[in-house]
Amino acid sequence: MPIHAAVVVEPKASRASRVAVRRAASYLRGLGYQTANVQPDEARGGAMHANLRADVVLLSTGSGKTSALVALVHQAFPHARLLVATDAQNPKTVSKAYSAGAAVVAPPNAFVQAVRNVIYVTARDAATSTDSTQVRVAAGTSRHPIEDLVVGEFHDPETGRLDATRISKDYGISLSALAGALGVTQSALSKRTTALAAQPGLRDLEFAWATLRDAVGSPERIRAWLNAQRPDLDGKPPIRLLLEGSAGAFANYVRSVVAGDPVDAGWRKARRCAQRRTAYAASRAPFIATYCTDSS
Repeated sequence: MPIHAAVVVEPKASRASRVAVRRAASYLRGLGYQTANVQPDEARGGAMHANLRADVVLLSTGSGKTSALVALVHQAFPHARLLVATDAQNPKTVSKAYSAGAAVVAPPNAFVQAVRNVIYVTARDAATSTDSTQVRVAAGTSRHPIEDLVVGEFHDPETGRLDATRISKDYGISLSALAGALGVTQSALSKRTTALAAQPGLRDLEFAWATLRDAVGSPERIRAWLNAQRPDLDGKPPIRLLLEGSAGAFANYVRSVVAGDPVDAGWRKARRCAQRRTAYAASRAPFIATYCTDSS
């Protein structure tokens, strides 16, 4: 019988986060998933992962090196959705966790619901994607999911590359601030706003903008959302993740919001569109890997 879930136990996780992961794992077992314990040394060595494909990883952490642990697990399961339960919800820790590969960083009291939201959306959209794809192909109007991701006004009309000036204007931030989020120098970005080195980060921002556009509508409303205080960011606005973290951290946060925010009509649409953009994952069998950083 294949392993559907791996549980890695490591010290320093709080009792609340351990309980949250155990409850989430119990929920997954109720859906038919299997779990297996993996020791931290085995996880670091990677010996147990050669034949284990995971689409979702549950991680409970309480150490001061959350981002390092997230990076380790992300390396072991690079294609998985990494869902993290942690008491450390300050913007710096959350930003680093997203930068390291986390898809969701939630406090213990909200973690089980976050897992349910992700599994529900994945399962629902897997069926929807399959059905709609068959209909489009039959009708001769097949459309690749990546087409839903393009924000035309972000691209230079001559080269087709993403333009940092256009994106910074819509996000309402300076080019120098954007350069920091992209990990490039301000001078280099100013000289060539379509620089190849900036494209991966700009692509993350294009994804985030397209997702938010599906959810809230106009550019004005998107900017309002970006600058509104969020309880899951310790009262800080999401734009802080971009300005103080990275484009990747910010895009991952938007993904997590799509997976777990209140389901009004706009967010439901955003969930559907975001799932189409990552339909490659939805087409695979849902294997679950569970990590818990506690020895008990």
